[in-house]
Amino acid sequence: MPLPQLTIDQAPAKVAMHPARADVPLFVGMVARSERPLPPAHTAWLEQSDYAGSGQLARSAVQQESLLDVPMPIDSFAEFEQLFDWRSRPLQSGSPDRVPSRLGLAVEQFFNEGGARCWVVRTGDPLPVMEQDASTEANPDDIAAYQAHLSWAPANAPADAAERVPLLPGLVGNDASCDPQDPATWRASGHILGLDEAAYICLPDLPDLVSGPAIRLPDPDFPVIGEEQFIPCAPEDDPVPQPEGIGRPALAAPRMGLEEYRTWAIATRHLLTMMAGRTSAAHRRDVIHVAALPLPDLGDPNMPAEASTWPLSLDDTNLAELDGLGLFSDQLVGSGRQVLAYPWLATKQSTSQPEAICGGEGALLGLIARRTLGSGLHKVATGPLVSGVRDLEPAFPADILRREPVDSPYQWLGDCLCLFGWRRSDLHLLCDVTTSRQDAWRDGQASRIVGALLRHARLIGQEVAFGDNGPASWSRAKESIEQLLGQFWQGGALAGGSAAEAFEVQCDRSTMLQSDIDQGRVIANVRFRPTRTLQHIAVSLDVVGGGA
Repeated sequence: MPLPQLTIDQAPAKVAMHPARADVPLFVGMVARSERPLPPAHTAWLEQSDYAGSGQLARSAVQQESLLDVPMPIDSFAEFEQLFDWRSRPLQSGSPDRVPSRLGLAVEQFFNEGGARCWVVRTGDPLPVMEQDASTEANPDDIAAYQAHLSWAPANAPADAAERVPLLPGLVGNDASCDPQDPATWRASGHILGLDEAAYICLPDLPDLVSGPAIRLPDPDFPVIGEEQFIPCAPEDDPVPQPEGIGRPALAAPRMGLEEYRTWAIATRHLLTMMAGRTSAAHRRDVIHVAALPLPDLGDPNMPAEASTWPLSLDDTNLAELDGLGLFSDQLVGSGRQVLAYPWLATKQSTSQPEAICGGEGALLGLIARRTLGSGLHKVATGPLVSGVRDLEPAFPADILRREPVDSPYQWLGDCLCLFGWRRSDLHLLCDVTTSRQDAWRDGQASRIVGALLRHARLIGQEVAFGDNGPASWSRAKESIEQLLGQFWQGGALAGGSAAEAFEVQCDRSTMLQSDIDQGRVIANVRFRPTRTLQHIAVSLDVVGGGA
């Protein structure tokens, strides 16, 4: 019989749910389930959700208990720690050493930077950081084994496929893709199709899965100066304790050659295509994919020498490994629905990670949530980091931020990357952008405004659905959209001296064909002017002689 005792836990504060929120991300990836049973509140939530019972989204009792492929709403990092053992990623297969998982680090950054709510989909336990026979050279078979966890057909499923789901269903042939109109097909990242509350999606494990297990860093070369001399060692009466993480193998962070960059870019494009719904009316084109731009492997002989500090060198159509497209092309990662954070961050929790760094996607999402909740979705997310980030990898030379690209739609590096950098003695997010090559879609807050508008429009569509497809319904839809845009304009999200200058809405017989009306479609044409960020301030001073 256990010792009689009373345990009092503080119940997590529940944040109101609304499908048109613009601060909630979905994290999808590998993390271990906590050994503790599900708390009663989460058990009750599951029993009332679509993931219990016998519906299209129903999961087995084992999956519900292990939270495998079950989206869970999380309102605090303490709640996340109740459900998941995020610090238990194996350093090696069979090794007792454990390090934090990539997904756990991203979720922690998100809440530390001001996030209030997220969703998490667990796809299985984390893979080991390194193989037991790790060397300073990558093993192609090991890389292929890790990449197989992105998506698999039955013939090449991992040995533990029963305990996993693929991160990106449908990425490889013969693996069933996620159909926006069929909830029974939604797995892993595909759950974004049904989570109306989520405005962003983040896959923190993607760089590791594409680049493969970590390799050992080569031993540094120390120049020999003079002849070796040996002296007796002094007694160590009071040894200085080593910082956490010291003593682990010196491992390389997930770095990519050009072939791996191509695989990573195709994976991100697959995600964007899946959310776009192709030609289907069911889509999530309102969702933004937020990721960390992977670091380059400068050991690749074809890698541009300055790719680490000048990632735009990867946007070169002469790189055959990228199919002559350039990494930031519209066919690869260029999109108004794609946001990339760079450089990588050194934090307190990342000390045990390879090279003691982690991606900045979680911190970026936290900054966006903090600014959206505090000031509105039209405010840029730039500003100081508050979660104790210590350093950056790589460190940017000062002239890089002033460098102008040649023959590029981008005017500087911060036109395609959300850059972290130093401002005096503090680390800041310096810019808030998407990777779009089109200027109209480049500002991050403009893309978020469009996403929020699409989510609100979905709600408006639900209000007028099943009514007569005629002038009365068209007028109701037009008035609802105008009311929404009017609120955006009054809040400063839209530019213009008047509502008429800020937006225009048409929803009448001229916006639809007869075939649209016959098939029950209501089409509204919406034009609006999102507020743009101030990019440059020029100050002209007249210096008048003779002053005191």
